[in-house]
Amino acid sequence: MVFRGLAKVTGSLARAAGAVFDGAGRILQGSNAYIERLPRHTALLAVRGQTPRVASSAFVAPTAAVSGDVEISDSASVWYGAVIRGDSVKVTISARAAIHENVVISAFPSSLAALHSAAATAPISVGVGSTVGAGAILHAGAVVADGAVVGARARILEGARVGAAAVVRPAAVVPAGVVVPPGAVWDNGAVVDAAEVAAEAIAMPEWMRPEQTAKLAALHKEEWAKDWEQIENDKIARKFIGMRTEDYGSHTGTLGRENELTDIQLQRAVDERNGRA
Repeated sequence: MVFRGLAKVTGSLARAAGAVFDGAGRILQGSNAYIERLPRHTALLAVRGQTPRVASSAFVAPTAAVSGDVEISDSASVWYGAVIRGDSVKVTISARAAIHENVVISAFPSSLAALHSAAATAPISVGVGSTVGAGAILHAGAVVADGAVVGARARILEGARVGAAAVVRPAAVVPAGVVVPPGAVWDNGAVVDAAEVAAEAIAMPEWMRPEQTAKLAALHKEEWAKDWEQIENDKIARKFIGMRTEDYGSHTGTLGRENELTDIQLQRAVDERNGRA
């Protein structure tokens, strides 16, 4: 263990010395020095002096891209690969709203005609507890009211409105300026019978409901906040937990003490890794 501790110190000194030599070399080379720059993905980006405002309880995935005048409220979630551009119009994501994978919310026009419409500069809003499914697109002026569901790959064009608790079926298009009534189901140009709305609401899996999505987002946020040491500790803990079965516990007299033993073994492993054992 002493050797491991010595190796760790030696390695740190070697890296520090390398950084000093690298800096000296850049100074000697002057303008001819090559500096490798690693691009760092930034989920939140200021544009024209407008910085996205994200509630502390909201989750924005590291691979999402949110820019400009965007407000994301309490327990809302913006999932992996989603793009929210508030560089031309304001975008509001209300509490517990879920913006799923690869959704695009932007003022980019759906057509040349839409470019000159009054809605082209109107804000975009997603209501409380609403869901925007994977791959869906919301254009300028789109409004998704509270509790509404926009299916995967659906498109809400300029100035269209989806009423409270309404459903837009997957891949459907809500044309510019069209209003889907509250509680209705929209399927490419037609409002489906109200009985089907109730059936689809009942059929929605529990994990897709806003409250469960918010809880799942909180778990993702917690995991992404962990540093390297915490991640390594989790790996060790999972290893120890996987090694023990109920039969093993009953034979060793440790049944019911699994958490206590995991903590002890984890601390030993951490001490060994840090050269303290």
